[in-house]
Amino acid sequence: MNCQEFERDWAELDNYSQFSDEMRAHRLACRHCSEMVEDVFFLTEQARRIELAEPPDHLWVQIRQRMEQEGIIRQPKPRWFSAPAPGRWFRLPTGLAYASYGAVFAVAVGVMYLQSLLTNPVAVPPTLTVTPQVPETAFIQPQRDPNIETLVQKVSP
Repeated sequence: MNCQEFERDWAELDNYSQFSDEMRAHRLACRHCSEMVEDVFFLTEQARRIELAEPPDHLWVQIRQRMEQEGIIRQPKPRWFSAPAPGRWFRLPTGLAYASYGAVFAVAVGVMYLQSLLTNPVAVPPTLTVTPQVPETAFIQPQRDPNIETLVQKVSP
């Protein structure tokens, strides 16, 4: 294994600390690759120790003012001076809208059911009675085997 193959294989690993046997042998033999691995591990450990500092509040205010000056952020216009957007005259909250759709559906089904009862009040589903018809060939008549009868007589006391 050469240094280029080592770097390529190392970049493809999911866990940088799990080397294959070939990579481990090359790392022990090659000073350059060994130092590179040690540097990466050192930098990774140092990066984990860094504490992120929260910027002061006045910095966020200055950034917002600058973005407003450049036109990146615009203040919304008040809605009471303009007409509402199309389709916004009357809008229910989502949960209430679904509940009202369900109520309308239930009322429609109920009306259709009542209408069917009023137009045909004796609409009772017919009952189906089935009497099984078994053919006579279904009953098998046992035949007496003389060999079995002799065996039974020998066994019985």
